[in-house]
Amino acid sequence: MCSRLLAFAAALLLASPLAADNPYPWLAPRSSQPPVLPEIFVTTESIVKRNDWLAIDARQDDAYATAHIPGALQLGRTADRPWQQVDDLRAALSQAGLTGRERLLLYGNARSRQRLGRLFWLLEWAGFAEPKVLSGGFEAWLAAGQPVASGRELRPPQNFVSGAHLETTVDVVWLRHSFGEAGIELLDLRDRTDWTTSDYEVPPAFGDGHVPHSLPFVFSTLLTQADGWPEPAEVRRRLRALGPRPGDRVDLDSTFVLIGRDGSDPEPGLGYLLLRSAGIEVRILGGGWQAWISDRTLPVVRVVNAAELRELIEVGNPDLDHDSAPGLLLFDGRSEAAFARGHLPGAISLPAHRFAAGIERMIAERGEDLDPQSATLVFYCYGRDCVRSRTSSTIAARYGFRKLLWFRDGEIAWREAGYPFFASTVASGNPP
Repeated sequence: MCSRLLAFAAALLLASPLAADNPYPWLAPRSSQPPVLPEIFVTTESIVKRNDWLAIDARQDDAYATAHIPGALQLGRTADRPWQQVDDLRAALSQAGLTGRERLLLYGNARSRQRLGRLFWLLEWAGFAEPKVLSGGFEAWLAAGQPVASGRELRPPQNFVSGAHLETTVDVVWLRHSFGEAGIELLDLRDRTDWTTSDYEVPPAFGDGHVPHSLPFVFSTLLTQADGWPEPAEVRRRLRALGPRPGDRVDLDSTFVLIGRDGSDPEPGLGYLLLRSAGIEVRILGGGWQAWISDRTLPVVRVVNAAELRELIEVGNPDLDHDSAPGLLLFDGRSEAAFARGHLPGAISLPAHRFAAGIERMIAERGEDLDPQSATLVFYCYGRDCVRSRTSSTIAARYGFRKLLWFRDGEIAWREAGYPFFASTVASGNPP
């Protein structure tokens, strides 16, 4: 198992920014290329000049039945279903009377923007080329004095022919081999609190477990206008500032993978639409977080605080009176000098820039005694402003370790809690 694990990890780490020669991938350079912004949002004035649009209404059923753009189809229930196979989606669209060749115009209202975003993603996934979104929604249509219809409109079933082949989704197999690589950014969308406007406090779902190297984000917080959409520049500004700590920035030339709760979560669809409109490459993880955790061999990072970590150490060291943490591999990402001055019970000094080599050596030396599926690894550094522990946890995940605990608050929180430290006469960067 040891040799197979090392071979697998070596393949994963090839060309990865997390290798020892580039241990700080969060210091991403600003893009020097101006963004290419697709024309997704259109005005009522521009669309009434031509009559070849097929309108898709994303609002609630009762709102559609009361009044809608003449000829519009209501595909809300299609948007709400958790589609797993694109062929099943295409079959449903063909039953709704779509061929795949129509020029689509999506519209909604303030309450339906998440659903509209999800519809936009689903339609591009199905193969529609360049669907458009009506800026200002149905209210803008009414304000322009345009005609409306009522009731439900139906079209006869059609043969669906996929035209465009835009990459819109990834699966867990792809993500397993891609997290932590250069040019890949993962956004966890399961929470409803914004990472960048809450002093970088860990949101609850993200803290309970997340895909390694992902960052929490909430696209809904960008919907500040009553029924409008954020400007592409604002989307890019907010996303660029998303790094793992204040001041870090994200490379907007990356491909962003959006992770929702499950296959029916509308938040990734909203994020997909906003990132597409801002000229950013984006994919959605099919099945979301539920798809990831359904495979129990995949790594999960959980954020722990000082009290939780103390309880874990106390399982094998009840009084915290000796320098050990039985049952845990507790990695200290600080400098060797800081480790020597004082470290957590049982900690192993292994700074982030040498972590890949150190964990590889540990795997080789311990062999069958080190099971990546059952071992519990803990990572800490100086405090929240030190993200070396996050980097090390991602490297460990790419080596196949599954149970990963990120003590994000680090040395500062442990010291503030009054918990014990142990000094070393000689700083050692070698795992025992």
